Amino acid sequence: MVTSMHRAFFFTLLLPPQLHAAAATSLGGSERIVWASSSMAESQSPKGGINFSELSVRTKKSNRNYSTSKTGNWLLAG
Repeated sequence: MVTSMHRAFFFTLLLPPQLHAAAATSLGGSERIVWASSSMAESQSPKGGINFSELSVRTKKSNRNYSTSKTGNWLLAG
C-alpha cells in the first residue's frame, strides 16, 4: 500500500516543470489538472480513516488494502 501511495506522490513532484512549460505555450485558461481514482476511494474508504499500522504490513483483505491505498492517494491529492 505504501508503494502505491508513494508512487502517486512522487509522480506529482515531477509534474510542475512540465505543467509550467505546457501552460506557457497554451491559450490562456485552457489548462486543466485532473485527478482520477477508483470509486473505491469514496465508496469503500476505511471506517474511521486509514489504519496507519496496516500500511507496511498488508492485511489478508485485498479490497481493504486497495481501498486504503486509494484513500491515501486521495489525501495526498488534496
